[in-house]
Amino acid sequence: MKTLLYAFMIFIFSSASAQESYLNAGVGYGFLSFGSAQGGVRAYTAGWNEETLGKGMTYGFNIGHRVNKTAGIDLGIWYAAGSTFESFTNDSQQTSAPVSDTLIPVRIQGNTLRIMPSLKLSFGNRHQPYLKLGYLLGIANAVDVEEVYPASGSSNSTEHIVSRKIHGGSSNGFFAALGIDWEAREKISLFIEANIVIQEYEPVIETVEEPGKETITYQFVEIPNPNNPLEKRIVTFPFSTIGIHAGVKFLLGIKKKDTPQPAEVK
Repeated sequence: MKTLLYAFMIFIFSSASAQESYLNAGVGYGFLSFGSAQGGVRAYTAGWNEETLGKGMTYGFNIGHRVNKTAGIDLGIWYAAGSTFESFTNDSQQTSAPVSDTLIPVRIQGNTLRIMPSLKLSFGNRHQPYLKLGYLLGIANAVDVEEVYPASGSSNSTEHIVSRKIHGGSSNGFFAALGIDWEAREKISLFIEANIVIQEYEPVIETVEEPGKETITYQFVEIPNPNNPLEKRIVTFPFSTIGIHAGVKFLLGIKKKDTPQPAEVK
């Protein structure tokens, strides 16, 4: 997959003679989960969650070249700031938190930076519907889990929160988008697209912070060593979504026009 990304970047920089270049910037939102990879969430909660950690706001930009009347290449860089959602967990962790109930509330939030090279097919003249199909590389991935234990003693006591920072590694996936570039001025267009993102994240490290205790760092491995308490089995967190992107597109190069041929002299 990384080879595909490198090849795509070489293709971009070798297309300096493309008919037109563009830059767009916008925002978006991931609404629904896509797929059934819930293993990571289920490993940290006792409830079944139809949520995806990719649900929430997205921010980013795209650069691209249109190499002929229809086909172009596009590179998007989008940050997905996932929403925080709540579930609960069984009190099975080795913590010193005061426990009065079996089920403990949990807050979970994830984010990822998506690098999204794609092939873009456009149709029409002024207002151009388009289709994008591409590969996704997720970097700077992180999942934050907070276990909120009830306070001991008086009701005025503060909550006891155990924080788990799950990070490291990269994620891979694919995406598709269907949208339209709506020309507003000669070099400015508005765009809106519906997209499907398939992305699953396998973290490498988990850091646990608990009041009154030293920070503990765990490693995720395929087969944990039973004699090593700092190893955990690999889990997968879902970042897949069905969502939208919208924003402004700026044309950086004008499409070449056909040069008129001189009339034949008889």
